[in-house]
Amino acid sequence: EISTLIFGPLLERTLTRLLGTEVSMEEFRFDPLNGHLQIKEFVMMNPPGFTRRPHLRGDLEAWVDMRNLFTPHIHIKSLVMRSGYFLIEKHRVNEDDWNEESRFNIKTWIRHLEGPPSKKLEPVKNKPSPWRVQMDLFTLDHVAFIYDYRTSLTRVKKRYVFQNLKGELKGFKWPTPNPLELTQDVYLEGLIGLSKPAPVWIKGKTNFSSSKVSFDLIGEIHGGAMNEYKHFWADLPVKVSKGDYDLYAKAVCVERKLNWSNDLVIHKMKLKSKRTTRALIWGFPIKAAMSFLESQEKIELKMPVQGDIGDPHLSPAFGKAFRESLNRYTQSGLGMFKEPVKLMAKT
Repeated sequence: EISTLIFGPLLERTLTRLLGTEVSMEEFRFDPLNGHLQIKEFVMMNPPGFTRRPHLRGDLEAWVDMRNLFTPHIHIKSLVMRSGYFLIEKHRVNEDDWNEESRFNIKTWIRHLEGPPSKKLEPVKNKPSPWRVQMDLFTLDHVAFIYDYRTSLTRVKKRYVFQNLKGELKGFKWPTPNPLELTQDVYLEGLIGLSKPAPVWIKGKTNFSSSKVSFDLIGEIHGGAMNEYKHFWADLPVKVSKGDYDLYAKAVCVERKLNWSNDLVIHKMKLKSKRTTRALIWGFPIKAAMSFLESQEKIELKMPVQGDIGDPHLSPAFGKAFRESLNRYTQSGLGMFKEPVKLMAKT
């Protein structure tokens, strides 16, 4: 009871000040004898300027190695997040430019943690930090993750929703002597989508202990709904109304440089025209292109994505790769029907 009445409110105030956003806890308990920590309903709100929603919420439980409590070495044997919710929100302030002032809210909190910039004029030599953070096992148990890309506080441009996430990260150590050495094991499974939640899993080796992020991951999605991703069709005169998809992905990142290969399989797609059917798409009448794509029981597309994971232009790259691949597929298929017409005209 003492830990709840004293340390809980103290920790709330400290985290609120450091992070620059409201932090609250329904219950805080810590046993210094065995290092057992329990926090019920931990809530970290979005900072000012973003929607009034939690950025992070959930029940936390940890076992801390008390032998290093008074040293700059934090050793967490196990950390579990249950019934959690995590939100990443990004928005623009200029309707004509996606990149102007776009930022993830977590970057704001990092700036709060770093404090005001140094006013010293003379350069200071970089000294290795005495702090070490080690986490043997981080576990997610029924966690939801939402990524919102908004043009304003009310209008959502893109949204990805993951539900019932379960998984674990093993072997986290910071700092890392070699950012290229993949020493951490990760596995995650759950559901993606709202209208038709589809099974998704990811596994592989990572190194998240440096700003030069590196990883080697594979993953799959089965039976997702294509009509949940309307932004893929934003620049096209057609939109999808029906169709399921499977996705097979492999992502390799070497010091923030991403090479992401995707095999997308679309089943029984149905389309609608946004404009008159007399308009053209990829040099073909819309009606002809729609009829061809809808006649395909299975459409297989290869969609490679490359770039720096910190580049704002990488965010829409997956949708661009989808449109370009669908373009090649359609041109290749309809080109077979145009060729006999060309030969007859020459004759």
